[in-house]
Amino acid sequence: MLAISTTRQRITAPGTTLELLVLASGSGGCIGVDLDSGALTRATYPERTLVPLVPFDLASAVVGGSETDPGPDPVHPEEVDLAALPKLTGHVGRRKAERWLRPLLHPASELILGFPGPAVPFWELAGDRPSLTIIEPERPPRLIHRRGEARLRCRFAWRNLWHELPVVGTGEEGDRRLLIALSAPLQGYCYKVVAGLLP
Repeated sequence: MLAISTTRQRITAPGTTLELLVLASGSGGCIGVDLDSGALTRATYPERTLVPLVPFDLASAVVGGSETDPGPDPVHPEEVDLAALPKLTGHVGRRKAERWLRPLLHPASELILGFPGPAVPFWELAGDRPSLTIIEPERPPRLIHRRGEARLRCRFAWRNLWHELPVVGTGEEGDRRLLIALSAPLQGYCYKVVAGLLP
């Protein structure tokens, strides 16, 4: 059910306007909730640039591609290519955002992204499992800077175990939820990363 809700329902038809509740934004794309379907979506920009969007911004953009494009990416099945950069259309508060976030919270009974450990071989991915999820840890997550590492790490408790993942997005100490994403393949493996911390 989780895989269906994050891949099949998202808007993908070329020329369709995608309305997003932004959860994380980076150079070349953003992650958000498709407001029409309620599905988590990776929106890829037509050029590698940073659009200044912050969590809970509302943005819209036209979906690119063509009707003959192949099916979902096996690594990132939620991905959709945009024809143009997204435009900011508004912003909502945490309480209003909860309407879209609550149904997407990862079940406490399931492994994060459906597999144990921090990584999975990319050849095992077939596009039938989500590469994005939102978790609410058992206690507030902590940001950690390890000597010799340029990137922050996030330490959090899930299913009575401590996890520590690299942070590739933004957020602050005290934020209560994590947007977990699967990275692009790196030396044959895709890694769990924290794409953003959400209030």
